[in-house]
Amino acid sequence: MWNIHGVPGIGKSRLAAELSRMATSSGMQKVAACHLDFEVPRLRVIEDALYYIRQHLPYRCNTFDFAFARYWTMLGRSLSALDHRHRVKGGSLLLDIAEYAKTAGAALTEAGGFLPGVGLLAKLGGAAARRLRRWRAKHKDLLDHMERLELVELRDRLAHYLGVDISDAAESGRVTILVFDSFERLTDVAEAREVRGSHRGDQWVRDLLASTQRMAAVILSRRRLTWPEHPSEAWGESFVPWLLDRLESRDVEDFLRNVPIEDEGMRAHIARISNGVPFLIDLCLDAWEHIVSGGGEPISGDIGIDSNQIVERFLDGRSLEERATIKAIAFPEVFDENVFQFMVREVGTSYPANEFESFARLSFVRRLEGSDLYHLHHTMRAALLSTLTLGERRRVTQALVEYCRSSSTVHGSDACLVGMTLGFQLLSERPEIAPWLYGTTRDLVGAGHWPEVDRVLSEFEGRLSNEARSVTSLIRSLVLRRWGRIDEALDAFAEGQPARVAPHERFVAFHHANLLRIGGSYGEAGRIYQQIADGDHHDNKTRLLAGKQLADLLMLRGRFSRSLEVLEGTLRKSLEPTQTAELLRQQGHVYRWNFLADEARESYEAALAIAEERSLHSLTGRLETNMLELHALSGTDAGPLADRALQTNETLGATIELGKVHCARAILCVTQGGDLAKARLELALSLKCFRSSKYRAGVAFSLIAHVLLDIAEGGLRSNIVLRRLISLTNALGVYRFLARGLFDAIARQGTMRPEGRVYWIRRSHAQASWSALVAAARGRVRDGQGWRSA
Repeated sequence: MWNIHGVPGIGKSRLAAELSRMATSSGMQKVAACHLDFEVPRLRVIEDALYYIRQHLPYRCNTFDFAFARYWTMLGRSLSALDHRHRVKGGSLLLDIAEYAKTAGAALTEAGGFLPGVGLLAKLGGAAARRLRRWRAKHKDLLDHMERLELVELRDRLAHYLGVDISDAAESGRVTILVFDSFERLTDVAEAREVRGSHRGDQWVRDLLASTQRMAAVILSRRRLTWPEHPSEAWGESFVPWLLDRLESRDVEDFLRNVPIEDEGMRAHIARISNGVPFLIDLCLDAWEHIVSGGGEPISGDIGIDSNQIVERFLDGRSLEERATIKAIAFPEVFDENVFQFMVREVGTSYPANEFESFARLSFVRRLEGSDLYHLHHTMRAALLSTLTLGERRRVTQALVEYCRSSSTVHGSDACLVGMTLGFQLLSERPEIAPWLYGTTRDLVGAGHWPEVDRVLSEFEGRLSNEARSVTSLIRSLVLRRWGRIDEALDAFAEGQPARVAPHERFVAFHHANLLRIGGSYGEAGRIYQQIADGDHHDNKTRLLAGKQLADLLMLRGRFSRSLEVLEGTLRKSLEPTQTAELLRQQGHVYRWNFLADEARESYEAALAIAEERSLHSLTGRLETNMLELHALSGTDAGPLADRALQTNETLGATIELGKVHCARAILCVTQGGDLAKARLELALSLKCFRSSKYRAGVAFSLIAHVLLDIAEGGLRSNIVLRRLISLTNALGVYRFLARGLFDAIARQGTMRPEGRVYWIRRSHAQASWSALVAAARGRVRDGQGWRSA
């Protein structure tokens, strides 16, 4: 592992490109090489960088493919979207999984969809089935452990999994070479502040290298890496630092003599002011040649006296149009052809907008490896920014603000990352961009791209003004909520100023209410939802979201009639079919928990029709689960629905829904004369699903089934389990109506004292239904008849 380090302009990136070219053109079939340039924004996102490496490796990477498919879907993204973001490699396990998802009807567009599990691997294979079986057997423990990991833990392990594949390839004689360029783009962020999320700075690179065998790594950076100084990391002799030093004055003068520059004083002057940096030597030489080609006699003042003047004298030799364009394009850290053309037109540089290719051929304009992005050489850009007048800077930044506002960004693409980067770069001096930036990042986070937002935000937060950080705190809160770090998300929210991102303040309040609800502050969350739902504003989407959440919260706290009122009012305002389907599903829940089977079935079926028409497979799976739960509570024959709901949710990999399905099937076994041993098995599977997903409300559902099963087996343990149910729902602050309803039904049959009143839409009907459910379980003890005899 070589760490080649040196000052900007010394030639590190050129060396990286040459090393990569030499490795790929060597003709050695057993050599695999990949060149990563961390100047490319998306390659500073951990999972994108790892996927980029994987795509450039010519051998199979089964472990990483399987892990990446799980991670991608746990983010809430569909595997069908994976091919839009990254071209899925032919012959890979990832492609096999993606194709299976399509045939299974699970090309999902929302969270809670297809989640590949180890069991799926048995259904794949084809021509590679034998090889796949060998790999599965070799890494059985690793794969089993992977299935138990949560989102952040899985992300932490992605680098290790790719290292496992590289090591597997090494066993067959493969040698892998990785070249990491501009490494300071990772380490500088880590040193400036702690990067939120699971990884910090370059840790994932260290994890990757430490997990591999028979691999060479070349890391190019401005400063020598300090890895060997970490006491916990034993790199030993495998880490080789190598300074790419400045050229000696005599070497510079020898080079200039061969140009040839005859004037010895000029040669010495260039050697001195360039300080032996090849990039600056090239600029001096360009300025010298421009004067000579025009018939002039260059003097030292024509070249400059320091690095900034070298750039100035070089620009003096360009046309006015080219000079203005170079200055305008210096402000963005990265740009593409769209940014270039917009800036040329808006700033009015008079440079032909269709001559981008000519501009890109300038010696200091560099195309970034593996992308359509460009940037100016760092030395050139720093010098240019220092020469911008206040008027020039104002025109450039205003043009970039307009570009951000008018650009159509594609989620997760290079263009979107460029837009985000520009937005954060502009935020301190152009605060008017704050609403656009918040809206863009909000949409990206909602679409599952919060790792990208996290990376860009982490990179810029340390260099923003306090006023700008009042905006980025709100964005940070969105990201932390997605990582499941609720306490930190609330802290970040408290540091923000919602007024700065108007007209998004209603969504900001909605996000705050969600954080409070998850944290157990149901009363405060409900008041905010109510204010948004009743408010006089134009954000209809957020109003509908608030109405749904308010109705759900009212239902969970047993306020059924009020929940229905809110749902009916929200449904009247809903114009979007998917939103309507979710509202109808919520309405079905209210009726179901009141044992109003006909009304619940009508709502669910209306929602199901929308879900099937729009191919919302995940929503379809959830509705099939709800219909099965309705059958379990109402005592009607579930028929093939019990098997279909199980199969659909197994295919989707929807763990929480599977837990609900097994719970309902356990209740059906009790109430409809089924096998009680099978009911115990279903109950155990239900609890396993809920505990693995940490869905505590689901544990409450399982405890209801547990109580009924205990009653059916003689009631020996029902009091203990019922007390656990009461305790859990009290702790949750919601679903108390479930525990109280069941408790009262048992009490009315003389087993214990009533727990207290429960208010239903139709009280007598609900009480009779709970009593019938308990009687059905008791009937199993007396005569084995089940629900109908009760």
